[in-house]
Amino acid sequence: EFKKCAFYAKLDNDKELEAIALFNVADSYRRLGEYDAGLSVLEESGDLMRALKRSDLLAYYHEEKSALLSHKGQDADALHHFRMSANLNDSLQTELYGKNLTDAETRFETKRIEAENAQQQLEIEYQNKIRTWIIGSALLLLLILGAIFQFFRNRDQLKKKEAEMAFHLKQAEAAKLRELDRLKSSFFANISHEFRTPLTLI
Repeated sequence: EFKKCAFYAKLDNDKELEAIALFNVADSYRRLGEYDAGLSVLEESGDLMRALKRSDLLAYYHEEKSALLSHKGQDADALHHFRMSANLNDSLQTELYGKNLTDAETRFETKRIEAENAQQQLEIEYQNKIRTWIIGSALLLLLILGAIFQFFRNRDQLKKKEAEMAFHLKQAEAAKLRELDRLKSSFFANISHEFRTPLTLI
């Protein structure tokens, strides 16, 4: 099955899948005890892995080669490939740790910026509320002052009108008194005239 998979992967020019399939073929040969066939296929897989520049796959390659060489009794070469696998795994772990550390620092920095932005937003909202309160208080004070001013102005105008009405009323009363005096004078003049005429005749 792995051979078929490698064959079709090669037709599709999928080098990664071909490398993995060949690696599994080599592993199957090792399990079957066919170490030379396993090493031959593993070298094909290793060439593809090196072309892909995949350190994670190369770590598996060296580990598998170490196992195959160990079964063949080539312990020095097996140890060499085992160390290569360990070094690659260490590098991958270091790289993963560095990536995780960078991701954590990025997340921390993002949260810090978000917290600062939230704090700034709260301060802006607080300042807006203070500004709104000051403007509202100033408008209310202006309205109160305007109402007080209007109240005193209306009172002064009312007093002025009352004084004018009292003045006009006095003028009207004086005119009535003058008219009454004129009517009295006219009445007494008529009466005296009426008395004088018969007396003159007598």
